Amino acid sequence: MLGVLRPTHDPKDAAHTCVETARCLVEDKNADYLLTTKGNRSSPHAAAIAAARDLICAEPGHVHAERGHGRINRWATWAADPDTGLRLPHAARLAVIRRDVADLAGQPLSKEIALVVTSRAGVTAAEISHQSRQHWCIENLEHRPRDTIWREDDQQAYLGNGPDFKSP
Repeated sequence: MLGVLRPTHDPKDAAHTCVETARCLVEDKNADYLLTTKGNRSSPHAAAIAAARDLICAEPGHVHAERGHGRINRWATWAADPDTGLRLPHAARLAVIRRDVADLAGQPLSKEIALVVTSRAGVTAAEISHQSRQHWCIENLEHRPRDTIWREDDQQAYLGNGPDFKSP
């Protein structure tokens, strides 16, 4: 999950994708958010999936590729104004980011899909892709052990407690 855009854009972990965090960032902190939805928040995630189905039928609005570390990464990003309620306050844009990883010969290795909601109207697919990839660098370095070793994303004990800004 990513976070704040208004003058700043504060990326957040997916555990923060909830009504309380979205409302707090926009109304109390005067910031925009960029939040990734995951299955641990089923209501916003299901709404984002439903809204994204038509979005990915078109060509992506932005494509970025990198070659390094023995693989080729390709990020395709679609972004649009949602026509259905995303169940997050102030939601203005929805994006789908698909990351395809291949070996250097072009043989596919993996595919990841992220659904991203932002409160900033008019943000482009390229801007969303850039912000998301910056956040994922943090996620891979600092949060991956939390997610894989301690299974932090699977924990539901924090639900209902409102926004919690402990991690960067």
